[in-house]
Amino acid sequence: MPWSDHIIPAPHAGTRPVFKRTGDAVEDVLAALAKVDDDVGDHVNITREEMRACFEYASTLVADRMMQRADPGGAKTHVSSEQLKRAFRRHKDAGLDGAERSDSSLLLVIYAIECGLKRVLLDRRGKKTTLKLDKDDLTHHLDELLRLVGQTPRFHAVSLVEPDEDVGPDRIHEALRYGRRLSVDSRRRLLISAKAVLKYLEENIR
Repeated sequence: MPWSDHIIPAPHAGTRPVFKRTGDAVEDVLAALAKVDDDVGDHVNITREEMRACFEYASTLVADRMMQRADPGGAKTHVSSEQLKRAFRRHKDAGLDGAERSDSSLLLVIYAIECGLKRVLLDRRGKKTTLKLDKDDLTHHLDELLRLVGQTPRFHAVSLVEPDEDVGPDRIHEALRYGRRLSVDSRRRLLISAKAVLKYLEENIR
């Protein structure tokens, strides 16, 4: 059960995260838990599930803070598992409706898939941030990401027009980002593959 079932990150601007059931601040509960050396229930009004949520939420905050302190000169921007989940949902929702007509919308769908696959990969590896992944895992290559999570590759080379060129799964996002046009057949096949992978991701991202 995710921590969000029990905790509201910030009910209002400038407020602290609280438990849904009691309204108690997570910060206060964590501080109380740090001082307890016997039965927690004698000191804090918290269920076992809420305690797990509390620790999971705290670990997420630590992961996010690690990302903020990561070396700004590094080649990659590292993100947490929760950030990847949010990005997956946001890009998918924003891009899917217009993906059959708009290259910009299709690009959002491709980014949603990349974020989603990296989120699943983190879960499979038992990691909280991309900072903990191997360098080879930090790829834009959609088929390689599918292989890493144990799925059959679905994204093959696509054909661009004006000028004509074929690009592999590692450059689809780049082609769309810089305004290259897909052939009609490539767009159709890409959308079929994208929708199949999105279905897999919806079933595997909680």
